[in-house]
Amino acid sequence: MFAQFTVKQEQEIDSINNLIKEARHHTIVAITNIELEEFLYIYNLDTLTYLSDISLAISKKYGDK
Repeated sequence: MFAQFTVKQEQEIDSINNLIKEARHHTIVAITNIELEEFLYIYNLDTLTYLSDISLAISKKYGDK
């Protein structure tokens, strides 16, 4: 999947991605995006920006509720 990651890291990334896909609540999506950002911040700035934008949008939409 990601050539620059170890097998263990790839498994963790896959697990986080599965949580995002299966999440039923916006808070879980935002938190798991942040966790995924921690893996990708060095390797893939475009994906990091995309995930950060999603987390920010969720925070803005649901932050006051």
